Amino acid sequence: MDEATEAYLKFRRRLMRTEFREEIEWARRIRPEDIDADAFAEAAAGVVLVSGFRADVANELMPKVLRQLHRGRPVLDVFGHKGKAKAIEKIWRRRKALFGKYQQKKTKKEKLTFLETLPWIGPVTKFHLGRNLGMDVAKPDRHLVRIARKFGRTPRSLCRLVSEETGERVGVV
Repeated sequence: MDEATEAYLKFRRRLMRTEFREEIEWARRIRPEDIDADAFAEAAAGVVLVSGFRADVANELMPKVLRQLHRGRPVLDVFGHKGKAKAIEKIWRRRKALFGKYQQKKTKKEKLTFLETLPWIGPVTKFHLGRNLGMDVAKPDRHLVRIARKFGRTPRSLCRLVSEETGERVGVV
């Protein structure tokens, strides 16, 4: 077994005894067929919201943002970043059409390319959103990039290796 996989297993054991257990279990369960237009837009809103923020700040804001969307109220009333609020509202208003276009894409690559066309979704955040939509992809955030570099790998190759050696989904690793 590769040393990266051994390190992953050790770290996962520790995480499973923390509040992150629930997040790991969610990542194991989520599948593309679980997603509808509302879930698609909510996932996109979450990724737009969290980019550049600490997770705890985004987690505090997310229920307020979703409440505004479901009530047809301006997101800007609860979240002061004009650009992100506008992007979230645009995705929400167009969620059925956007989700339809997303579903028409056949391959993982096509789906990820489409996600990058959404407002405030870029070349890194498309993987975060893809994973949150049930795609089995690595989310190359700054933490994973740093860890992969430590093992002389890219985030994608590290997660693929660990996935192959453990049977864990790439999107969970």
